[in-house]
Amino acid sequence: MKIIADSSSLYSSKEAKEKEFTILPVSITMNGKSYKDYDEILPDALLSFMMQGAIPKSSQPAIGEILEAYTSTNEDILVLTVGDGLSGTYSNAVGAKQSLENNEHIHIIDTQTLAGAFHYLVDKATILLTILMIYRHRANLERIKNGTENKITWM
Repeated sequence: MKIIADSSSLYSSKEAKEKEFTILPVSITMNGKSYKDYDEILPDALLSFMMQGAIPKSSQPAIGEILEAYTSTNEDILVLTVGDGLSGTYSNAVGAKQSLENNEHIHIIDTQTLAGAFHYLVDKATILLTILMIYRHRANLERIKNGTENKITWM
């Protein structure tokens, strides 16, 4: 299973890669220049620009980026989005899913939150996925052990 979230979860692409999930960066535009949230601009720099009078505008990940993330794997995909009432990310995620023919492996959850709480939910999803993978691996080892136990002569 692959987990996808956006940078409203307070994760950079680099941090997500280390934890083995995908981040779709929100775009922040200020003074005519666009930045990828947490990849090209960090909160301290954003705050500094704002203190100098810049007014940032943000936009959810582009539908093309979402589609690219969806089609980059054949695994099940769990998409966690910032709250629907706070951003159009959930709607874009659903629209991207609906535009694909074989989309039953894509599962989208509106977290109904953002920032710290969203970060927490992404953390918990990655932990649960790790536990699931360990459980599946252990179950496979048990099946192999049980299937070969009667065929091995123990010395």
